[in-house]
Amino acid sequence: MSLQECKTHMAGDAAIYIKSRFAVCTGIQVTTVWMRSNGNPIGTSTFALYIRGTVKDNDRTIRYDYDATDFKKIKTTATSGLQIKIEGSIPQVWPSRARARQGGALPVTRTFDQLQQMPSAHFVHTVRYAPGQGTGSGAADVVFGVYQPVVTSTLPAGWVGNSPQWASPP
Repeated sequence: MSLQECKTHMAGDAAIYIKSRFAVCTGIQVTTVWMRSNGNPIGTSTFALYIRGTVKDNDRTIRYDYDATDFKKIKTTATSGLQIKIEGSIPQVWPSRARARQGGALPVTRTFDQLQQMPSAHFVHTVRYAPGQGTGSGAADVVFGVYQPVVTSTLPAGWVGNSPQWASPP
């Protein structure tokens, strides 16, 4: 699934788009409201994060493509110091004894401005469960899991306001 296809299907109120049993996407807009100590808002910054999951049926690898896009700043912000951490977690797996091999570039921490200046703020996380760890054997050797993208932003010193954290619903 392409990033554009994911963006198109995530427009509006959609929380998830399931293209097939091998491709799914989700996304969120992360907005930070900037305030000084008096508590009055003086600016906002936003970006969108899209996560596309695809399964390679022939080797049990799941590939998660993360794309940070659509960066905007309004009025006064300190985005050069706004730390954004992007990571993927697997809070639950069945059977519980199954162990994943993970790869790719996550977790990653960059400032808002660093992400915005990248030609493509694209990161990959792969997860693979080797055969023989599932509930059955042969074609029934199945592992089920919950994959949860997590985004945390931390305001720079001297700023107050919301510092959003998002974890997709399990």
